[in-house]
Amino acid sequence: MLDLIAHQTRTRPDATALVHADARLTYGELAAAVRDRARS
Repeated sequence: MLDLIAHQTRTRPDATALVHADARLTYGELAAAVRDRARS
């Protein structure tokens, strides 16, 4: 699963990765959020 997410982040960073209610995150936004959390 992680390999798929990493691949999508590299190849389709503007594609929708997550949807919750009215909120959406692209793969690029998801990757940035993960990087920010990892640094905290």
